Amino acid sequence: MMPAQRNATPYGYLDLGMAHGLAGLLAALAILYREREPPVPGITGALRRGCERLGATVLRPAVAAPAVLTGPVWPRYVPLAPNGVPVGSGPVHRPSWCYGTAGMARALVLAADVLGDAGYRALAFEASAELGTSKSPTVCHGSAGLALASAHRLWEFGGDTGHLAAPLLAAYDATVPLGYRDVEASGGPVDNPGVLTGAAGVAMVLSALDASSPPAWSRLLLLG
Repeated sequence: MMPAQRNATPYGYLDLGMAHGLAGLLAALAILYREREPPVPGITGALRRGCERLGATVLRPAVAAPAVLTGPVWPRYVPLAPNGVPVGSGPVHRPSWCYGTAGMARALVLAADVLGDAGYRALAFEASAELGTSKSPTVCHGSAGLALASAHRLWEFGGDTGHLAAPLLAAYDATVPLGYRDVEASGGPVDNPGVLTGAAGVAMVLSALDASSPPAWSRLLLLG
């Protein structure tokens, strides 16, 4: 936790992100419900409560940052009051799978499909219609993760995903050892060969975008 976040959340916080928070739990429960027979009791109630929380914390452009996003977005976290009740709103994270609206919107789609809730599904699709851009090309908090999340939305309707590769192809740099460098929150570039925050993940997403259906490994990211 960064010092600024620690100071803003003296009583703790509710993490909303896909990587470490509520969205990840929603996506995992939705996938479990869909593929487990018979379904585990209590999952639909948990999904309903999670959707209600995401619905209650969504921000509209008038109060959200960065202002370039025109659709609904979610903050990275929500501070807790002394009694443990979520209050207010934390900052909006840069567009990303891990803590940004891309991951949260995808999780909401999966949960809404289990619940048969057209309202939450519509909110999720509105939020994912314009996910913004990222300085980093990677999966976790960069353009590759945004592209893969968007691709899942298109694959669902049989749409073409090839155009989503354009930002990744443009980010390729033949002068660096791995072709792609992660860009950390501090702005510093890092040569990383890994999947989540490195060049291997970018290559995997580029390969996936050339197909007509989701890769099996995208389930590891709880995208479907």
